[in-house]
Amino acid sequence: MQLTPAFAPRLQGLDLSALDRDSAAACGVNATSDIEYVNDSWWQFARDNGARWAEGEHGLGANLLAVTPEVLRPFYRDLFDRTRVRSSPVVHFYECSSPELKRQYGMRLHPLDDGCLLIVHALLSEAPHGDEAFPALEPRYRQGWGSVVQCAHCRRVQRVAETAHWDWVPSLVSQARWPVSHGLCQPCFEYHYRQPPELPSSPLPRRPS
Repeated sequence: MQLTPAFAPRLQGLDLSALDRDSAAACGVNATSDIEYVNDSWWQFARDNGARWAEGEHGLGANLLAVTPEVLRPFYRDLFDRTRVRSSPVVHFYECSSPELKRQYGMRLHPLDDGCLLIVHALLSEAPHGDEAFPALEPRYRQGWGSVVQCAHCRRVQRVAETAHWDWVPSLVSQARWPVSHGLCQPCFEYHYRQPPELPSSPLPRRPS
């Protein structure tokens, strides 16, 4: 667990030892979305997903929105702001798959005092990918400007000539051989990002009174 002294009062009454033992990745952000708390599973979450922040890019002091793909920032900025003025948690469901496993997560956002948030990422399901994989063919996926366009949600890659088609290309997820720019495929936009959710979540673990 890593926690700034300034953020500690925001978590008063919560069972931090239970949060730290939890397999769900948790972080706390202040009113400007700077990270001020992470549990141990936060780093495992990074390693499992091959994120650069496994080396500290998403540690204390980093701005969570600044390290979010640009195409997703408006959605998450609005989601964070809407959660801050609520008295109950919000849940957002998303996909974060590895080359080997298709994984679905639930993100629980808990409003705290002074515009702070506690954000918990829980793995809901994982299973091997089906027979949907495509090889990384340069003419099919590499755009004229040199990059491939990957959906920031499902990590599928857009075809050059058929822009409505997005394919699962595991070799471009594990280690991209070309530069990557992020977009959103139409199904992910329609299902996950057109409207922010307004769903209550399960309660956080608390210390026995």
